[in-house]
Amino acid sequence: MRIKKIEHAGSYNGYDELPDTGLPEIVIAGRSNVGKSSFINAITRKKSLVETSKKPGKTRQINYFKINNDFVLVDLPGYGYAKRSKKEIERWKKIINEYFYYSENICVVILLIDSKVGITDLDDSLMGYLGSMGHPVYLIATKADKLNQSQKVKRKREIEKIFKKDEYHFFSSLKRKGIKKTFKLFNNVLN
Repeated sequence: MRIKKIEHAGSYNGYDELPDTGLPEIVIAGRSNVGKSSFINAITRKKSLVETSKKPGKTRQINYFKINNDFVLVDLPGYGYAKRSKKEIERWKKIINEYFYYSENICVVILLIDSKVGITDLDDSLMGYLGSMGHPVYLIATKADKLNQSQKVKRKREIEKIFKKDEYHFFSSLKRKGIKKTFKLFNNVLN
């Protein structure tokens, strides 16, 4: 797959605002500060398509990116730690729940986890929730460049207790590793 055309189709504060593009949707989900923005910038080869921050909770809306007019990459607000008011965090939960409940175009939810942290209870809860709704989940372990070989082997063992070998891969935005596997995933779910 080659990304030839990227269009920021909009940022939305609620399910009722989301456009019906009629296109398949590949959803990017994960905890706050897991590297969702860096992941999207790396796969699109656009350094500032999505603004990154060292502080958790930068993404506050559902962002739609039309890719090659073939599908929509959906960037969700992170869950878990974020320095936001309880009211804003509750609003995020509502938006995300409505999106997962009502959207009919979801092909796959790519759950990003931090390689150094592993799968947390929050990630596990989201996987159970998505599974109950019939949404397929693929796991990408970001920040893989931060692991040495023995840490990577340990993390693989942990991940493979839940995911099969073809249901996850490691990714590094910094070293640009895992991009080909990500595009292979896109091709598989879109065809």
